[in-house]
Amino acid sequence: MSGVRQAEASWSALSGGSYQVDIDRGRIAQGSESFKKWGEWMTMGPCSRVSIAGSMVPLVAFAVVGLAATVKVRVLDGLPGYPVCWPMAISGDGRTVVGYCGDRYWPPANHVAAIWRDGNAAEEWPRPAGATRTYLFDVSTDGRTMLAAADTGRSASGIDAYRVDERTGVTLLTGDEERPLASVVPAALSGDGRTAVGRMELADQTGTGVLWSGTGAPKRLGAITKDQWIDPLGISRDGSTIVGSMAPGKPFVMPVSSLVAETLSDARGWAADASADGSVVVGVLSSNEPQLRSFRWTKETGLRELGMPYQSIALGPTYTAARARAVSEDGAVAVGEFWGWNGSGPALWVDGLPPIDFRAMLRLAGWQSGGVGLRTIERIGDDGRTVMGLCVVDGVQKAWIAEIPEICAGDMNFDGLVDDEDFQLFAARYGAWVDFDGSLEEGGIVADGDINYDGVVDDADFTLFGASYDRLECPS
Repeated sequence: MSGVRQAEASWSALSGGSYQVDIDRGRIAQGSESFKKWGEWMTMGPCSRVSIAGSMVPLVAFAVVGLAATVKVRVLDGLPGYPVCWPMAISGDGRTVVGYCGDRYWPPANHVAAIWRDGNAAEEWPRPAGATRTYLFDVSTDGRTMLAAADTGRSASGIDAYRVDERTGVTLLTGDEERPLASVVPAALSGDGRTAVGRMELADQTGTGVLWSGTGAPKRLGAITKDQWIDPLGISRDGSTIVGSMAPGKPFVMPVSSLVAETLSDARGWAADASADGSVVVGVLSSNEPQLRSFRWTKETGLRELGMPYQSIALGPTYTAARARAVSEDGAVAVGEFWGWNGSGPALWVDGLPPIDFRAMLRLAGWQSGGVGLRTIERIGDDGRTVMGLCVVDGVQKAWIAEIPEICAGDMNFDGLVDDEDFQLFAARYGAWVDFDGSLEEGGIVADGDINYDGVVDDADFTLFGASYDRLECPS
């Protein structure tokens, strides 16, 4: 990499001339008042300096060069005769996706459980005898154990839950009540596939959560009453922590060791997923529904909202709601979707960075959609890099999977490096104020440079940018 790189841009419409920017890496200056003066040498914080020669011009649009197409998105087609798909889970190694496909969106008359391995064509999970509808809800870390459901007619009017192990076969997961069951609905599976959670529903419309561990009898998680129910939605990879929603509709976390639930907020909502050891929980607050707000919770920090990305109305939808669906094994990356008046899109929340519009990130990284409309990120692999979700292709809902690049403060073009190209992009955004309704005060540029997410791209952001610039590569 050259120590000095020059970028030229013509600004005849603005200034009747041109300017040239020289980036001299390695000259250190302190006490920056970056870009506050023009036409003279200025310090640029801890690691660069810039000279501007020529007419006085606003520094709002450097040339974007060398964007790397580092993200590959693969669409996963449905089963023959069942083109509409709902992906539900991904294995820890990112090689297996499970869910179900149907012949139509609604009514849900024909649903068939589907498995996608290594990005290949979908396989149908063999139906239990008598089943007309089948589903796969979760999969173990190694992809060899799955959590399934089917309407075999055993229950009065609903579905039964199954643990499906490629080595040991299919195990029926029952409730613990002698009264007639309407359904036993599975929800989530631990990483080793031995522990599962779900919900049993009775014919009188009461129900509660249930835990299945190993070959032991099912354990009830709450009272079977309309005002004391527990609805488990997720379990940590190590099987130690259950999360979900409990009466009257509040997010909770529950250690398996005690089976005592702790509510995370007084607001209504649900906890959707937990990190591998259960120390980080993500979910949604729904008190202002449909204005859903996503959160991240730890014992040390309590509940904190994850927030929305900044967007220019001219470039895309203004998001007003967010739904966190899953979190990576180490708790550093949460995924889900944003919603707004003009559509929805997949969301990334990386610890220490502002919320990321995944589609905007892909465009910046050079990805061409080719008619693929990404809608959500449903799950993330244990590596924190492999993600999968819902997309729409030619009006048909399908699954997609991708491996995202390393993301760190300062990597403006998502190529895994923090270098002069990123400096140009950061400089283009320097000084921009960001309104919290998602629009910019000036320039109409998405404020990617607001690294500390305080509403303005300023010296505080440059200090964070400079630390990454000195390291060159994003930390793994």
